Amino acid sequence: MNDFAYILLRSFGRSSFLPNIPGFVIKLLYGDMAAMLLNGSRISAEKIRNKGFKFNYDTIARSLENSSKSVIKS
Repeated sequence: MNDFAYILLRSFGRSSFLPNIPGFVIKLLYGDMAAMLLNGSRISAEKIRNKGFKFNYDTIARSLENSSKSVIKS
């Protein structure tokens, strides 16, 4: 499991029970679409900051914790 998924689950007070699935199995199941699942996105917060964007939270963990609290309240 990647860091984002772990932090997202933890922000909702959950844990993952799914095992890691080998890449070749995902490729067999999803074909060309497997690239989206296996490669993900490479996003640089530093490049965005250099363009003048201001984040409300300094880490993804704090952002998700705040978001999960508002979801649970509604």
